[in-house]
Amino acid sequence: MKILIRSAQTKQEVAFQPGETVFDAMLRSDLAPNSYCGGKGTCGKCKVRWVQKGEEYLACQLPAEEGMVIETVAKDDMQVLAQSMEKAFVLNPVVEGDRKGVGVGVAVDIGTTTMVGYLLDLTTGQELAVTSMANPQRVYGADVISRIAYTQANPDGVEKLREVLVKVLNSMIVDLCQKSRRFRGDVHAMTIAGNTVMLHTLLGVSAVSIANAP
Repeated sequence: MKILIRSAQTKQEVAFQPGETVFDAMLRSDLAPNSYCGGKGTCGKCKVRWVQKGEEYLACQLPAEEGMVIETVAKDDMQVLAQSMEKAFVLNPVVEGDRKGVGVGVAVDIGTTTMVGYLLDLTTGQELAVTSMANPQRVYGADVISRIAYTQANPDGVEKLREVLVKVLNSMIVDLCQKSRRFRGDVHAMTIAGNTVMLHTLLGVSAVSIANAP
């Protein structure tokens, strides 16, 4: 069974299972909606239009039906800050090289809402490229508590949170290399920073205990 999801720029046919909502199906597409409440129907961010009926619904509260045509309605106006004031430091290179592309490293900050990645020359410390995007986990909840709640309610929740992060990290590396005209094989090291929940989910480890009151 499938539904058609479309936006102003693209459209995609997505399969769904009996009992799933339109939101569940959209999570498997490239048009996943925002859901700050984690699919509880309280934030109103996943609003879509059911084309055949000409009415708007919350995707997380709308059961998927064969042949549905769904249009995205909610707009994403998020801006990601990728630049900041630099502080002078003494570079201690971890890789030495004498040709272009050797000694390149990636640094990524995984925030709850946004992610920023940098490609750096590990010999000189020069910033070669920067990329940024929204944290894809936000479709499962705007904050860490909502995402932990999602993993509690869904047996495969931890793995889903890990998968979307890994997918975006790989995309960021590709983007950084393309911007700097490097090859992915030239990346010798990678450093990732994030809060405790972000690092837990990246490693595929449950963070349920963090949400428990002491």
